[in-house]
Amino acid sequence: MQKIKHLILSCQNYLVKKTSSASENRLLAIFACLAFLIALWVLHIHQGLINSDSVYYFESARLFSIGEWGKGVAVFGWPLYSALIAVLHSLTGLSFESAAQWLTAIFFAITTFSFITLIRLAGGNKTTIICGASLLLSSTYIVGSVLPMLLRDQGFWAFFLTSLVFFIKFYRDGKLKDALLWQVF
Repeated sequence: MQKIKHLILSCQNYLVKKTSSASENRLLAIFACLAFLIALWVLHIHQGLINSDSVYYFESARLFSIGEWGKGVAVFGWPLYSALIAVLHSLTGLSFESAAQWLTAIFFAITTFSFITLIRLAGGNKTTIICGASLLLSSTYIVGSVLPMLLRDQGFWAFFLTSLVFFIKFYRDGKLKDALLWQVF
């Protein structure tokens, strides 16, 4: 039994080399950028699927952009996503739909970064990180069906996973900074 355990551990050490934190950080950044580019590509192909919720977001964003905050909130009671669309529209001159597409791509990159960070915090090594990111980026449901829709769900997942990262860091290390960031996200 000891020989089998030793053989398994030696194979594991051979297949999975210990990596430095810098190389894992680089891997996180690469996958986040890849997720951003994939999101832009998918959104370009689908031209952003507009559903009934998207119409409410765009109308609220339009009202916010002309200063009609009360009317915008009356159209859709949760104004943050619409307000972000309006701000991006005002800053860049993009259409409301294009602004929502850029937000979706940014949120998907944040989701991917946070997902990989959770894998890393759970003890994942470089191979586990690559497998987890590949699984996320190759999911036909997430990338093919959900990502093209201009919904606030991408923002929810981005900030939910980011808050989990800081919750785990706070639980593990007990730092006040992590507790505050957990509450912010």
